[in-house]
Amino acid sequence: MAIKALTIRNLPPTLAEALDREKRRRGQSLNQTVIDLLGQGLGSPGVRPNGLSRLAGGWSEDELRTGFLLGGRRERNESELDAFLANPVVQVLPIDAETSHHYAEIVADLRKAGTAVPTNDVWIAATAARNGASVLTFDEHFQHIGRVGSVVVGV
Repeated sequence: MAIKALTIRNLPPTLAEALDREKRRRGQSLNQTVIDLLGQGLGSPGVRPNGLSRLAGGWSEDELRTGFLLGGRRERNESELDAFLANPVVQVLPIDAETSHHYAEIVADLRKAGTAVPTNDVWIAATAARNGASVLTFDEHFQHIGRVGSVVVGV
């Protein structure tokens, strides 16, 4: 399962500007720049990660582990997931009652507008809204969700 979105909470404008400058300096996409910077910061420079390191939040551990069971690289993926979750900068955000309320409101808004958004992405948006975060994503349909800010980046 490819991860498509990353939720970043409280990204300071100066950091967003610095990321934009760095991606232009490198001549890379924002996605690749963030992957490279995270790899350097986490001790994996020069590695073009895939799978988990496609940079997303808003997935659930059960979804990933199901994908691992169905895929051809289960042990490698399990190991990468365990290392990722053990990193002190990673915070797993729970789905609580407030998140569920955001989810219901987003679904109602989308249905009234006649706009279809994948269920998993609605959960990502609800989790971001619950935690005061914006969504960094490749998926333009996040722009139809008014309750959460989103930044759509190119691949």
